[in-house]
This record gives sequence, C-alpha cells and structure tokens, in this order.
Amino acid sequence: MKFISIRSRLIFWIGLMVTLILSVGSYVIFVTARSNLYQEIDQNLQSTLTLQGLELEVVDGVIYHEWLHDLENDDARVRMTYIQVWNEVTGESTRSPALQSTDLPHFFGAETARYSNILLPNGHHGRVIGRQVFPVVEWTEQAAGVGRVEHLDTPPHYMTIALDVELAENALRRLAGTLLLGLVFSLLVSFITIRLIIAFSFRPLERLERVIVKSDVNDPQATLEVPQDLPSEVRGLVSRYQGLFARISRVRERERKFSANVAHELRTPLAGIEATLEQAIAVDREAADYRSRIADTLKIATRMHELVNRLMWFSRLYNSTEEAVIAEVDVHMLIEARLSILAEQISARGLQIQLSLLAESSLLESDETLVSILMNNLIGNAVAHADLNSVVKLSTCDGQDGFHFELINDAEDFNEAELPRIFEPFYRSDRARTADVSHSGLGLSLASEITQLLEIQLDVRFEQPRSFIVEIVFPGNRDYS
Repeated sequence: MKFISIRSRLIFWIGLMVTLILSVGSYVIFVTARSNLYQEIDQNLQSTLTLQGLELEVVDGVIYHEWLHDLENDDARVRMTYIQVWNEVTGESTRSPALQSTDLPHFFGAETARYSNILLPNGHHGRVIGRQVFPVVEWTEQAAGVGRVEHLDTPPHYMTIALDVELAENALRRLAGTLLLGLVFSLLVSFITIRLIIAFSFRPLERLERVIVKSDVNDPQATLEVPQDLPSEVRGLVSRYQGLFARISRVRERERKFSANVAHELRTPLAGIEATLEQAIAVDREAADYRSRIADTLKIATRMHELVNRLMWFSRLYNSTEEAVIAEVDVHMLIEARLSILAEQISARGLQIQLSLLAESSLLESDETLVSILMNNLIGNAVAHADLNSVVKLSTCDGQDGFHFELINDAEDFNEAELPRIFEPFYRSDRARTADVSHSGLGLSLASEITQLLEIQLDVRFEQPRSFIVEIVFPGNRDYS
C-alpha cells in the first residue's frame, strides 16, 4: 500500500476542484454565448421568412413568386440567398439559384416555424427555418371591372429559408479556443499558486520536523519548541504531542531510576554472598562453621529470590501484561495465613496484633494470587515498619460500597511529608532503611499497581499522633476480564 502525503492530497483535491469549477464555468460561457447568438440568428430568420412569405402571391389564379424575381435583380443575393418553396397540393418545388439542385429540409404540415442545422451546397454551416405559408391574393384591374369575387381558395405552400452561419460558427470556434486556452492557462496558474500556498503553509511543519530531528533523545530535559507561525489547525495536535513527549520523558526517567534502584538493591545481597563465601574459603574451618556461613548465604539468596519475584510482579503489573483471573477468594483466610507466617517476626519485634474481622462474608470474586500478594505486602509492610512493642490493628467490615479492610500501625518517626512518595518504587524513609535492610521498598508500590488492575480503592493516610492507616475497599463482585 502506497502512502500519499497530505501535501500531495491537498494539491490533487484542490486542483481537481479548481479544474471542475473552471471547466464548468467555461462550458457555461460557451453555451450561453452560442445560445444568444443562435437566438439572434433565429429572430433574423423569422423576420426574413415573414417578409419573403408576403412575396408569394396569387395573381389571377396563378401562383407568382415575387421573391424569385427580386433575387434575379441582385447578384449578391443570388449567390447568398437560400430559399425553397413547395406547393403542398401539387408537390411542385421552387428553389433559389444558390441552392442549385440541393433541397432544404421540408417539414410537412408544420404550421409553426421549425429550425434545423444543415450543410449548404458550398460546404458552409447553415441555419434553416421552415413554416407553412399561404400566397397573398392580388386583383388585376380587369378582374375588378368584372366584379368582386367574395372568396378565392389558395393552396398551402411550405417555405424554407436557410442562412449561412459559417461566420458565426467560426466565431464560436474562436470563442471555444479562447476559453480552452484560458482554461489551460488558469489551471496552470492555479496549480502553481496552490503549490506555492501549500508549500508556504507547510514551512512551519517542516521547521517543526527539523526541531524534532535535532532533539537529543538522550536528554530527558529536552523540550519540543513549537514555531510561532505554526497553523492554528495543528497547534492542538502539537500540544498533545508535547504532552506525549513529556510523559515519555517522565516514563524514561522513571525507568532509569527503576533500573538504578534494581541494580542497587541486587548489588547489596550479591556483595553479602560474595563476602560470606570469600570468608568461608579463606581458611580451613570446621564443618559447623561452614554450615553456618552457607546458611547465612542461603538466607541472603532467599531474600534475593523474593526481591526478584517482587520485581517480576511489579514489571508485569507496571507494563500491563498481567491479567486478572477471577475466582472465589477468602480474604480472612489470607489475612490469618500471612499473620501465621510472620508470627516469629511479630514476636521478635514485640508487636501485638488486634484482629477485628467483622465482615459477614469474606468471600470475594477476584484474582486470588494478586489479592494474596496485596495482603502479604500490606501486612508485611506494617509488621516491618511498626514501632517496636506497639499494636498493629487489622479489621474488616461490610460497607455500602463493598468489603472494607483496614490496617493501622504506629509509626512515631514517620514524616507526614513523605506520604505522597510512599507509592514510588524502592522508596524507603531513612528510618526504614536503618531499621530493616531486608525490605526493598516495593511493597506499597506493588500494592498500588495491584489495586489499579483490580479496580480496588486504596487509601493511605497518617493521623496524629502516630497512626499510619491503610484502607482498601473491594467493590464486590466485578468482572475484571
């Protein structure tokens, strides 16, 4: 499939419209001029027929062609006058000398004037008028002396007169040639003008193209400079592209930071594994010492495995490649299972868990894997970052808008100004980094991506003096496919 540029399409369609308009205009001019010219010729023929019809006479019962005698006295008219008269009773025909042996059209029984185009004996174009006429009765003095005749029947005749219109046809041909030449010239000028106008109009777009080509794709701060004379029709489109480029820049910056954070998070456990193994093989050790160091290495590898799994899930959710698989999910069972897994960590930090699972039914239609990851991250984040020897509250209830889950933990050193950033990947406050190095900072980011995919409401807030609250609302049975 061939792609045609907008410029070529504009030139083609505008040129086609101009061609049609000029062609129709030229045709209308020609037809109007021809109609007016032949209307004048027909009027002259009508007048001539009326006058010549009066010169067809009946004298003493004999048909007398006075018009023919008039022609014989004028050499110029003999060569240029074309008249033929038929006696419709006897069929006898009388021609003017210029016709020689050629007959003019004869429309029998036509009482009204009829017109036609013919070729004359000299090869010129001619215009013909024909109509039925009756000879004029003339009385001689002798007949008048005898007495007056009340009525005299005269036979109908048909008179046809032709006029040489070669000069008119030549004038029309010259007019057609002039109009055609004017049409070609007008089209040539129009196409040149259209091309220049379109080329001039596209100059701002060409400058915009050069600006885009010169833009440094590796510069995240690069902006798209719009020419001041850019047509208003495309300014909206360009502004949308500016917004798109800005979003792309933000995404690229976000991905750059994400890659840097991934490298940083993986570098730390890899360094720990490397150091532990180097120490293990530096000198000969007892079997128990080797087992202890290998166990430490395994713990680090396990945390790395968990981090990689989180990264994979986050990447799939972030790039919208994960699809929800709807099934029946028991949220209460997921909460209790996660607390059971974290029991040792809860005890080590001196935390008290207050459960208030008041929802009548904890069965929801959702994706079990994603909901499990969501609960694991939220509860694990609360246990990891709650103040030592504090209380962590977990509750569920039924609301008008769906199934509610709320988690509250104490975070005395949490800075409320950090609240807008807690959903950023790998974000951890300074206190969190110092308190627990095993957390990568993906928990709430992953939870946010899951809630967006499953269309679950997520609300995180901080209430004085030190309560950190996470609330999610499952909207009930929904189709996420």
